[in-house]
Amino acid sequence: MASNHQSGTCIKCMCGQVSITFPVKRALFSMECCCVDCLDRCSWSCKSSGQDLPDSIMTRKQAIKYYEYPNNLVVTGKDKLKFVRLREGADSLMMVAGCCSTHMLVDHPAYQGNMVSFYPDFVQVSDCEDVPPVLRSWIKDWPEEALANLSALPGFYIKEMGPEGPVFDGVGDWGPAFGGFGAAAETPATGSGVSIQQLLADTGGDVEILSPESAK
Repeated sequence: MASNHQSGTCIKCMCGQVSITFPVKRALFSMECCCVDCLDRCSWSCKSSGQDLPDSIMTRKQAIKYYEYPNNLVVTGKDKLKFVRLREGADSLMMVAGCCSTHMLVDHPAYQGNMVSFYPDFVQVSDCEDVPPVLRSWIKDWPEEALANLSALPGFYIKEMGPEGPVFDGVGDWGPAFGGFGAAAETPATGSGVSIQQLLADTGGDVEILSPESAK
């Protein structure tokens, strides 16, 4: 059972044994992602849980939508959580419901410990305001023809690696939208729950590394 209470958005795994409740009902930020890692994460989760990846995503007719929420979580089914990375050294840490292999949350260094993200189309969601995406990430991972068929959104990608880190570029009015993401990531998370980092520590700190084959 959960030890605390929050009245914001709640997500549940597909079998219902794991739930996560946030302190708010509206995402801090909403994006679409074209990166191959998001596709691999969702593909792995669907394959492991016996579900079919939506054809619209598999055929690149739809990018994967995700919401960023405060990193303050009230969890039920904590004993069923496990943590996974696609590969050794991958930036993104996946929190998964081990009971049914539902992909629940992602942590990433860009979130600065203040946010987590989830894919609303791959979990059960309640008490969640619909927040349209305002930015599309890693657009160079998609074929140009498929990208051109998506709805118009500002998009960004890494142009090159500079001496101080990645140099970003993009299409459309991507700069202000990218700045909005940065502002959201700098917002401290508050509430009566715990962080994803604490949940990892509480489960022993073990992270499973998927093989390249199992991630597909």
